[in-house]
Amino acid sequence: MNDKKFNSEMPEADLMMAKRIAEADKKSKKLSKQLEDVAKREAAVTLAELSLDEELQKKRIEFDAELLEQKKKAAKEAEALRSDTMQKCHQMITEAEKQLSEWRKEQSEEFMKSLEEERKSRLADIQIRLKELESESERLALENRRLKDVERDLAYREDDFRFRSARIEAKSNTLDRRYQELEDNAKQRAEEIFNEKYVEIISENKELNKRCQDLREKIESLNSRLAAYSTFETIYGASPDVIKKQLKENETELSELRNQLANAPSPEIVSKYNNLQQDYNEVLEQKSELQKENGELIKKVNDSKMLEAKIALLEQTVADKDSFIEHRQHEIYGLNDIIRGMQDNINRLRGAAEQSSSRKERLRAMFNIKPTQLPFDIGKPQTESETMWLNGIQEKLSDIQMEFPKRILYAFHTALKIADWSIITVLAGVSGTGKSELPRLYSEFGGINFINVPVQPNWDSQEAMLGYYNSIDNMFDAQPLLQFLVQATEGDNDSDDSEMKELLRELEESGYVPNDKYMSLVLLDEMNLAHVELYFAEFLSKLENRRGKSAKFSPTIEVKLGAGIKPYELKLSRNVLWTGSMNQDETTQSLSDKVLDRGVVINFPRPTVLKERDKHFNIDKTKKDAHIAPLSRETWESWQVMEIAFTEKQREKLLEYKSIVEKINDCLTVVGRAVGHRVWQSIEYYIANYPDVLAEMSKEECREGKLTKELEAAMNIAFEDQIVQKIMPKLRGIETRGTSKTDCLDRIKSLLEDSGFGSLSDDFEQACRLGYGQFIWCSANYLND
Repeated sequence: MNDKKFNSEMPEADLMMAKRIAEADKKSKKLSKQLEDVAKREAAVTLAELSLDEELQKKRIEFDAELLEQKKKAAKEAEALRSDTMQKCHQMITEAEKQLSEWRKEQSEEFMKSLEEERKSRLADIQIRLKELESESERLALENRRLKDVERDLAYREDDFRFRSARIEAKSNTLDRRYQELEDNAKQRAEEIFNEKYVEIISENKELNKRCQDLREKIESLNSRLAAYSTFETIYGASPDVIKKQLKENETELSELRNQLANAPSPEIVSKYNNLQQDYNEVLEQKSELQKENGELIKKVNDSKMLEAKIALLEQTVADKDSFIEHRQHEIYGLNDIIRGMQDNINRLRGAAEQSSSRKERLRAMFNIKPTQLPFDIGKPQTESETMWLNGIQEKLSDIQMEFPKRILYAFHTALKIADWSIITVLAGVSGTGKSELPRLYSEFGGINFINVPVQPNWDSQEAMLGYYNSIDNMFDAQPLLQFLVQATEGDNDSDDSEMKELLRELEESGYVPNDKYMSLVLLDEMNLAHVELYFAEFLSKLENRRGKSAKFSPTIEVKLGAGIKPYELKLSRNVLWTGSMNQDETTQSLSDKVLDRGVVINFPRPTVLKERDKHFNIDKTKKDAHIAPLSRETWESWQVMEIAFTEKQREKLLEYKSIVEKINDCLTVVGRAVGHRVWQSIEYYIANYPDVLAEMSKEECREGKLTKELEAAMNIAFEDQIVQKIMPKLRGIETRGTSKTDCLDRIKSLLEDSGFGSLSDDFEQACRLGYGQFIWCSANYLND
């Protein structure tokens, strides 16, 4: 009976196993079919992309044809304009020759009547003709200037266009790389998951087949043993107890085998299979999401291609304008030839009696005599200490509700003190934060002569800033900055220029008061509206020559007074300080490394709380009531430290700062940059000249090289200022990804945090985020802390 039951259950177990294997094969085929569907969809996406590329190519061809037609039309208009202009010029020349011929005929007919009448008539005609020619010459000169302004404006727009094109191209490249990375990662991940799950299923199927085969072999062995026992009992016989015992043992073994067979495959295998199926479904969902993201990226790529088409259109427009400008330049050259011819006639007709103005008169144009040269109480000497002087400025700023952070005021003051190492102090930040007000109020309340020089976008030479000889009006056109510099440096007849000495004596009799013994400050407002190197390059080089020279040494800049006239040598004295303000927007030029390396950049923090001014304050009245004394050059130089006096512990602290700068220099080797000797020298002299450091150094407890907590804190503040002002600008333009980020920027950030300057971390991270993939330091949140 037990044998029959065993034989009836065996086929059912095999059938169940076969069904499960068949279901597994069916699901495997379904998985393969789904993968084939995914491949077909990817092929469809590829075909759609090719179709879009073909359509874009057709539109580009149509655009090129339309652009060529517009270019031809513009060329025809330019040619017509040139022809019309030349025709007008020929008519003017013909008319002039005709008038000259008539005048000669008239003069020859009247010559026999009266020699005196002929002279008067001829002189009158010549003067009338001279006025007409001069008027025409002035008109053509003005037209020439206007065309030059147009050309400069186009050049400025072209620079701005190139800058925006670079930003668009960088953003497009970033999107392309991101899309490619996502696509590659998705494909790789899907293949890895599929291969892993497929290998696991195959391995489990093999294991199940092997176990089933082992079970079948065991069952066959047991059946053969049962048959042998039955044959033995029939033929030989046996005791019932022995046979029952053997049957009982066999039934127990068979029961265990049946249980094993009934439990194959185990629930664990079924659970694993279900988990695999769930993982596969998740992979399909991820692939679907990636395909959606792929579609969005394709849309962004198409948008970027449209932007490229617009850029190409703008480039062609610029090229057309360049061609138009070139045509106009040729016309201008022709007009200039005509003007030169007319000018030659004018000069010839004026005669030898008329001579150009003298050099002395041209030098006189550099002096703008005012009733009061110095707007301060000259009779009151400046006797305050440096700290008291700065506190007085802060108090007066507070009185008119124009408060600046103490660190900004001290940083600005200290940067001016080390002008031999950092020639110009640049104030940077968003508009309306007081970049222009700080130098003005610092000068007004500190007794310093001050001039605000608004930089113009068309400044392309030193003459635009100082002045030039106007050949039309036959006079030297001195700009206010040149007048300010001359009055700040020329005085007491100490000039080597004999004509300047004579002029100074005459001016002093008229009430002229020289400013050369007092401090003066020049503000180049919005200095990056034009390229600084175009109008300030010679100043940068000459001012740098003062380093290491005696206090009396003053380099000079040649100011041209006109052809055939000896130039004026403008002295660059140390009593004149230089600063500039700089906005950070798309209308400005970025400062070059040459300017940054020779200056100090002070970033103004973005305001967190907007301040109020409940009434209008009269600064002149505030200054008059305070009886502010002018700041003499002697007092200023007494505040300057020209020799570093740190010793022992103080010197060790300075060497710690030097070690930090050297480690930063090591990090910069990754990106091919370096901090030079001049930068470190500027840093150490900035620390030595910082007002709080000088105040602590003067105390008894800091004698003999002792380093108090107060002195160390002041030195840390000064060094932190210089990290921001001198080191961070050197990192500008470093890429904020890849090895540049990990091996350079991240190392510098960690170094600063480990050295106790973690307050700069927020600004450092912001410089990495806001630079369109490049490091640009443009904040000062550490000051708010």
